[in-house]
Amino acid sequence: MACSSLGQSRSILFLSLHTTTSYNIIKDHHLSHITQESSYTMIILKLQPLFIIVSAIMVCLTQSFTPPSSIRPMARPSLQMTNQIQRLETSNPRMSQLVIHNNIVYTSGQINADSSTAIEQTRAILDEIDRLLALAGTDKSKVIKAMIWLSDIERDFDAMNEVWEEWIDKENKPVRACTEGKLAADKFLVEIQVEAAL
Repeated sequence: MACSSLGQSRSILFLSLHTTTSYNIIKDHHLSHITQESSYTMIILKLQPLFIIVSAIMVCLTQSFTPPSSIRPMARPSLQMTNQIQRLETSNPRMSQLVIHNNIVYTSGQINADSSTAIEQTRAILDEIDRLLALAGTDKSKVIKAMIWLSDIERDFDAMNEVWEEWIDKENKPVRACTEGKLAADKFLVEIQVEAAL
């Protein structure tokens, strides 16, 4: 059996020599007082190599064993790898339009100022969301969450839903919340933000 250090090897050599010397003394003692080899002496002589091997194994086990309480836990993955953040469409001084983190894509809230109705604004917003998701390398079938704000939920809820239901992947509908809130300007009727998996 191989030991893992020079100190262990020296211990084995010392123990082996000590054991050999001890048994040689026993052998000489018996041979000097017994004229004929007795069965007892023959057994000792035959078992001597086995005793040496067992002693060497015990030294290795004793010096190399690590108690469970001193075993160190596995190293954690690099935080730099698991928490890497990618930001896209960053020309706006206030925000990124797209952030990717831990294989999740986050869009900023999307609005549209070129249309005057909730149906038209919703359709334009969802077209922009399609573009952002494609830029990140994903699509609407992987959207897992959506937040929708309407400036007048009583007036525009059905109109927004008409376009939304046409747009979503019917086999992969996300969770969604829709609420009423005052948007950045009166011309904005709808704002939508989504999160999607890569």
